[in-house]
Amino acid sequence: MDFVPGAMIGGKYRLERKIAEGGMGEVWIGAQVSGALVAIKRLLPDAARDPHLVTRFRREALLLGKIESDHVSRVIEQTTDPEFGLLLVMEYVEGMSLADLLEKQGTLSVEEVLDIGEGVARAIADLHRASIIHRDVKPENVILRRLPSGERRAVLIDFGLARLLDPAEDQRGKEETLTGITRADMAVGTIPYMAPEQFLNSREVSGTADVYALGTILYRAASGRNVFGEQDDLAYARQKLSDEAPPIALTRKDLAAERLSAIVMRAVKRRPAERYEGIEPMLKDLAEARVLARPQSSDTDAPTQAAPVSSLLGTAPTQLPYATSAAAPPPASSRLGPSAPIHRPSPALTVPMPAVSDIPDPGPPAALRRPSPAFGVPAVAPPAATPQVIFTPPVAAPPVAAPPVAPPLGRPPGVGFGEMPHAPRPAPAVVIPADAVPRRAAFAFGLVALGVGFVLGFVAHAILVGGAP
Repeated sequence: MDFVPGAMIGGKYRLERKIAEGGMGEVWIGAQVSGALVAIKRLLPDAARDPHLVTRFRREALLLGKIESDHVSRVIEQTTDPEFGLLLVMEYVEGMSLADLLEKQGTLSVEEVLDIGEGVARAIADLHRASIIHRDVKPENVILRRLPSGERRAVLIDFGLARLLDPAEDQRGKEETLTGITRADMAVGTIPYMAPEQFLNSREVSGTADVYALGTILYRAASGRNVFGEQDDLAYARQKLSDEAPPIALTRKDLAAERLSAIVMRAVKRRPAERYEGIEPMLKDLAEARVLARPQSSDTDAPTQAAPVSSLLGTAPTQLPYATSAAAPPPASSRLGPSAPIHRPSPALTVPMPAVSDIPDPGPPAALRRPSPAFGVPAVAPPAATPQVIFTPPVAAPPVAAPPVAPPLGRPPGVGFGEMPHAPRPAPAVVIPADAVPRRAAFAFGLVALGVGFVLGFVAHAILVGGAP
């Protein structure tokens, strides 16, 4: 009896729809009474008449029952239905296949390739620990299950061509270790992903055949093409047997991409002895490369922002006088007034910045001069207690050396706050001391004042005496 949507299997599973079909079998989605979905694989009536194929079908259930892995589909039960024949009920892995994803996108990023590759490598490692060789690792057999967290997990399915390596489980000959129901011909595998030795003796391949298959999957996902391009099966097989794989072409050249290239090219070596000796070393390299591909927060540059110069020095803006110069004043956009805050210029603009003077410090330790990384001009690092910055307008032309000027009387010699070496001196303030007045003029002025006082005193006395009785 044929499968049809809505049919009940053993009173426990209701058929939903067909999702795959091969020469000897078909796979349907079914629903349990509880509503959980399952995958039901059925051996077709013609194939069910072949005892050899029946043995292989039952062996698949045996192999999958040995596996406990988050990256391998799980067997629920094997049963024989009176109406539908021999059935294998498995966990249904919901998600897009890697083949569909590659057909949709063409290529994947280095991060995606490493993520999927590590998941498939974990599935293969779990199989090899159970002495099982998959022999048909390809994008169609990798399902990307979407987890509740939003991440994707690669799950390996379809063990129709798997081989059991444990001799204790193989009491009826090597051929019965083949468990395929989707193929009945002698081509055991899928040519673009088969290892070269699998063409010669598919029944004796080791775990390095699965290593090669994973390498070809990663090659296809990262570069957008199969190892030997697109050609007919016979030419493809001949080239695999005679030629080494051409170097993989990646658009990226960072460390993670280089590690991925090295992993892939080692996995697809023509001779098994030149590949990874097993899946575990390849899994280790994939995990390490995946860590390199993760973005590091320390590698991200902070956005450029304009900030006051004083904030770079760790203090509030300090207002200090600056010297004047005979040169033309700077443009208005760069002129600093006594009350104007000091701001860092935008990196995209070229604005003349004022020079920075040396600050004499008679008491605390002298300020240290250092180059300013932001402006490219000397900056002053004052003492940590009271940092100060003094600006002077830029000089338009190189200064001309002037003869030394004697300091005015009554003022000790020294360099003012606004003075700089190699800069023109400002005009000194004019101070007239008291002793600069001529002595003769002062003496004459005193005599005149004395005479006027004497005359005024005599007149006052005469008035007072004449008016007495």
